[in-house]
Amino acid sequence: MEAITYLAALSMALSGSGSTANAELVGTWRVQLSPEVRETAKKMGMPEPQAQFIFNADKTFAFTSSAGGNSKNSNGTYELSDHAIKLLALNNDWPSDQVVELRDHALNVNGLRYVKQDATSIAGLWTLRTDSGEDRSIKIQFDKEGNFSFTGQFATSKGHYTLDGDSVNLVWTEIDGEKVDGNVHKTVPLTPDGVLKIDTFRYMKQ
Repeated sequence: MEAITYLAALSMALSGSGSTANAELVGTWRVQLSPEVRETAKKMGMPEPQAQFIFNADKTFAFTSSAGGNSKNSNGTYELSDHAIKLLALNNDWPSDQVVELRDHALNVNGLRYVKQDATSIAGLWTLRTDSGEDRSIKIQFDKEGNFSFTGQFATSKGHYTLDGDSVNLVWTEIDGEKVDGNVHKTVPLTPDGVLKIDTFRYMKQ
């Protein structure tokens, strides 16, 4: 019963209920699901709820979530004061001036716990690999703060990423110099032998 209540609380939360920022906050924070919640979602035939915040050093944030077939994207700026973080969203479906708490290396948002993700394992420069070898003109740079930038022969893009086991979640914020609203996203596999597969293209870390 507790797990079902937790799922309900998460669904409600997802539906809408300069100086450098603190280094502890900057990065990607993912909602932490208990084994009971995961099992309950499985028994109910539901995908596991997902939600994450990305806090950037320029004091902007992005939020993405999915629960029960519904998805939500929000972005804006934040103000950090001691352990309190005020979120100032740019879209109207987010609670106005919501304050979340940072304590014990976790974020408390509407009763849900978010923990910071370790993105250092893929941080670095990844280049395209073909049957002919390495093509250094097409590359992706991942940093430790959860940002990425792509450079190709005729295209560029930027965005945020999170590492989830053997998958990398990409959310674009800019494509060919034009801002996008966060609805452009893709989850791509990372193979055990260190190959990042995006569509039919293969990238490996230098």
